[in-house]
Amino acid sequence: MLVYRDSSVAERATALADAAESLAAAVESQPGYDAAVELLITAGELESAVLDTMEHDVDEDIASGLRDLSLTAARILAAVDASGRSRATSLCRGMRAMLRVVRRELADALVRRRVPEGFAYYALYPEAYAAATRAYLAERQPRRATVIGIRSIGSSLSAVVACELARRAPDLDVVTFTVRPHGHPFDRVTAFSPAAERRIRSRVDGDFIVVDEGPGLSGSTFASVADALGALGIADERISFMPSWRADPAQLRSARSRARWPRHRCYVSSFDAVWDDGRRIAAQWNAHLVADWSGGSWREQYPAGERPVANPQHEQRKYLARRDSELLVLKFVGLGQYGRRRAQLADALAEAGHAPATHGFRRGFLATSFVAGAPLTRDALDAGVLARLGEYVAFRRSLAVARRGASCSDLLEMIDVNVADELEHFPIARETVSRLADRMHGERAVAQDGRMLPHEWIIAPTGLVKIDGVAHHDDHFLPGPQPAIWDIAGVRAELELSPDETRAVLDAFVHRAHESDVAQRLPFYDVAYLALRIGYARLSAESCVDTADGARWSEAESRYRQRLRQVLGAIERAEAACPA
Repeated sequence: MLVYRDSSVAERATALADAAESLAAAVESQPGYDAAVELLITAGELESAVLDTMEHDVDEDIASGLRDLSLTAARILAAVDASGRSRATSLCRGMRAMLRVVRRELADALVRRRVPEGFAYYALYPEAYAAATRAYLAERQPRRATVIGIRSIGSSLSAVVACELARRAPDLDVVTFTVRPHGHPFDRVTAFSPAAERRIRSRVDGDFIVVDEGPGLSGSTFASVADALGALGIADERISFMPSWRADPAQLRSARSRARWPRHRCYVSSFDAVWDDGRRIAAQWNAHLVADWSGGSWREQYPAGERPVANPQHEQRKYLARRDSELLVLKFVGLGQYGRRRAQLADALAEAGHAPATHGFRRGFLATSFVAGAPLTRDALDAGVLARLGEYVAFRRSLAVARRGASCSDLLEMIDVNVADELEHFPIARETVSRLADRMHGERAVAQDGRMLPHEWIIAPTGLVKIDGVAHHDDHFLPGPQPAIWDIAGVRAELELSPDETRAVLDAFVHRAHESDVAQRLPFYDVAYLALRIGYARLSAESCVDTADGARWSEAESRYRQRLRQVLGAIERAEAACPA
């Protein structure tokens, strides 16, 4: 099944350096957490992008300079968090000078920036790694430590670890660098550069800390670094792992990882430990927690038989909080630029009356008003609701983005992989969908909603409100930013619209968007939307196996497949009636 997308982008290294310098100037002028953490993330992205692109040709001085940038950004964040304004200001001035030197060295190098998923999607905070480092120091009390970050997010995280080691143990001999393991996700291999090998061999009597998010399903990335260290004579007891969560080694899908992980100490600190189970997040709005809605727990507000299906692994951190007499929903939307642009989108949607009122973006969380009302159902589909759906999609069409997500060719590949059995039974529809894809290359993408599930629409006293619409087009799942027509296909699929209901939505959309050929292009996106939801339902059924959600995701997959067969049949009937 194809469900995830490659969200990396090609950029000039100097553009990333410019962004880092602007952030350093902003923190220097007004030290604050959100800008400081974005500076750390950007410095890590710059280091990773350059070293990944120039891995075998990078000058050692450039690599060292990039590492110093990430370390300085980690020191700035630590100073800001400790209210060390003067130290943060001084470090920012120094970092800006360093960036000017690095920019000259990088010239016009084109690099590929990868999204650090933990920072962007999964509420992974640098503070958790600082806390894990303190636990490591208390237990190990090393004389020397070598910190190895696994790119890409490991660049920023390892800088935090190295910085915390130096802060808490000033006499400790600390060395740090980053690596990029290669190969199949279940069988990664790490090869150290000659310079890294020399460092490691000179420090065999010290400790080694491997830093990254994860582990993923296999755990092979961490294991590959430990294998490479072992090949250079480093004893297992000197190698510690610092992941983002404590995995059960027996559940890892790589035999090598299952054997390797139990041989190493793991140091982990959770989001709840750092943020006091969310209370410190609520305090940013002078609010107190009412409920933890993370991991799908928001569904407990529904009667037992009416709770929507969800995949807890993909649910964001979310809290219900009270400030005075007002209920707020606090949701993680991303650290740094990732959260900032989603918060700006939430403001635009709220201002247009399509989404809840917003109350600010702080420390990666967006606060919105709690919307009381009933979730949208088919029974509520009257002319006003259908028109409102079309108007919402038309408004999203006005939200420009810099880059498109999956191309039509990418979507066609996803369709071929995810629903091959259905396509085999509808060959004429398959040819029609392929022909439509060829015609639509280069269509303008926007910040469409991306997912039109009925329970994300609330019928409130003020009208129809979309309560979860800022991140589905901007996450690491397909399709990424698409033409607005994607959302019309989503409405049709999720609410199982009749032809007349579809026409009502289209009329409202065309009236606002002036996009007259939408009906001719819609069949391609109908199939693409359903194929993606089928893939996601299959993925979720497998990851939630042996749970009530797992069984319900299997049921959802069957419903989506039935709907797809109806769509493919309609395409074939239309083609027979009026061949192209």
